[in-house]
Amino acid sequence: YRMITEIDDEIGALRNVLEKKGLAENTIFIVMGDNGYFTGDRQLADKWLMYDPSIRIPLIIFDPRMSKKSRVVSDMVLNIDITKSILDFAGIKSPGNYQGQSLKPYLNRPAYSLHRDFILIEHLWKLPDIPSSEGIRTDKWKYFRYRFINAPEELYDLKNDPMETKNLAQEKSYQKILRKLRHKFTRKVQQITETHRTR
Repeated sequence: YRMITEIDDEIGALRNVLEKKGLAENTIFIVMGDNGYFTGDRQLADKWLMYDPSIRIPLIIFDPRMSKKSRVVSDMVLNIDITKSILDFAGIKSPGNYQGQSLKPYLNRPAYSLHRDFILIEHLWKLPDIPSSEGIRTDKWKYFRYRFINAPEELYDLKNDPMETKNLAQEKSYQKILRKLRHKFTRKVQQITETHRTR
């Protein structure tokens, strides 16, 4: 809480400087975390794993030129959307190899939504104490697997089990969903890999 308060104070100080320079109404602020953080969830600390406390982050975009009314967005947005958004705010076309999408329309189109079906989630580093993992998250489901250790796949119903307490991957009645998400994940990774190979 002390750190959050300090961020508020520093942003306030920056706004004061911008106002003195006559730039406050033409400066966009984007504030975000680089990862979520376990604070005892699942008896864990730090980050790295594919559970929501680790992968979800705060994101605030403030453009003083837009409507003064705030909006809370529940869509799945990603850190790779930020670079495209910055370029869009600046009126610059993004390079073709950028994977994200601009978030600028959220600020001036009240009904706007990315309609993103799913996101890839991953921790691909090979570290001795932190298991590497990868997966996919939809609005309702999360599927992930570990890469270099012998561990079962994990599947969670995020609507009915938002704390991800019951792994459904081994249950017979969820095998169709498991296969569908596994296939969707594998196809998307192949698509990204092939795109990068051809560039």
